[in-house]
Amino acid sequence: MFCLSNTTLPEQPLSLSPGPDNRVAWVGRSPVNVGVLCIGHLQATEGTDYPFTMSVLHKANVDVSKALHWDHEKAILVQGGFNGKVSVWDVTGRNLRSAAVVSSPIHQVCQLAALSILACGNGDIIGCDMRIATPSLKISPRATDQEKLPECWTICALPDDIPGIVAGYSDGSVRIFDPRKPISSICHHQFPAGLCSVNFACNLVSASTVDGSIGIFNAPGTRAQKDESISVHSRVHGDKGTIWSVRGLVVQNKRHLLSCGSKGDVKLWEIEGGLERGGNFVLSSQSTLLVSPQVVVGMELFPSNPNLLVTTSMDRRIEFIGF
Repeated sequence: MFCLSNTTLPEQPLSLSPGPDNRVAWVGRSPVNVGVLCIGHLQATEGTDYPFTMSVLHKANVDVSKALHWDHEKAILVQGGFNGKVSVWDVTGRNLRSAAVVSSPIHQVCQLAALSILACGNGDIIGCDMRIATPSLKISPRATDQEKLPECWTICALPDDIPGIVAGYSDGSVRIFDPRKPISSICHHQFPAGLCSVNFACNLVSASTVDGSIGIFNAPGTRAQKDESISVHSRVHGDKGTIWSVRGLVVQNKRHLLSCGSKGDVKLWEIEGGLERGGNFVLSSQSTLLVSPQVVVGMELFPSNPNLLVTTSMDRRIEFIGF
């Protein structure tokens, strides 16, 4: 791994999402605690320490939140706030529509077919068609109307041939739901601490927690799934610290995992094992890149270029990393 570009921002970035045409969007917190949505553009340069630089194309005030996701098919950016409001932007930063969708904070957003899927602070998962800004799917796994759910902190969507939504909760549970049967989960795993990140790649679900653990398991419906066992690897970034994000990828035809955490580094792991080890997966460290003296709070791979990673850290930096 090697650094391609390093940009210091005036705002503290909380989340980011790579978009089309080498664009990157992020939501930051200004020094006066105002939320700022920014859209930047990565471009080649000469005569600097790095081969690329990033210029900011657009800024707009928004509610502070980590919920941000590019819909690459429609070339739109969906942003959710702690106030329950969802806004849609185009690649130039023009606000297309905004609507109050839920009455609780929105912690994360992902895309499932035509729906933007919202992870909500009241434990619900809401699917919303942002063309009309109206909820059309609600997953609320309560036994009774009075039951209080843990907060849904993180979500990701499974591919079309394995319809499902993976959700991670503040109580350490990971649940997978079939959106066609949203009453109960089809798979349930339990971690000892709250979930920071869930991801589906390489036909595997990976998850990370606030206590520094990573879990890997087969998704329901995949050919490799034998049972609901999960391989958990604890404190892989050191003795202490949160792993804020995990992302799966293929490197040289082998399954790998990227993780970032409170030590300011990004780690690349090879995923070994699986069925040949009785269902257990093993993480083998391949390389480590220190990208910041402070916490790396987010990272994403570019869908159009899986060899390009963008990270954001608590020292107000956005870095682009190549493989």
